[in-house]
Amino acid sequence: MKTAIDLFYYLCINNKTDKQMTIQAQKIELVKMILDINDKNVLNNFIQIAKASKEDWWDTISEEEKIAIEKGLAQAERGELVAHDVVMKKVKAKYKL
Repeated sequence: MKTAIDLFYYLCINNKTDKQMTIQAQKIELVKMILDINDKNVLNNFIQIAKASKEDWWDTISEEEKIAIEKGLAQAERGELVAHDVVMKKVKAKYKL
């Protein structure tokens, strides 16, 4: 007997592009897994992961890290950049790579 989730899965697969289909299929598989969980601790872990994925990374870093990032962005805006190949040559020379 087909469940509502199986029917929804079928409809998503047959009405979406490849990328959308993959995302929808993954979501459905996740829902199926969650429905099969009987351990409250495991469910709480899923909830924590979902909440963390919505958190802005900027709010999770230290003030020192924010200052360093802002300093780097200001330097880039002023054109104070070093080309990747120049940096790599210096690193290879310093560490004898």
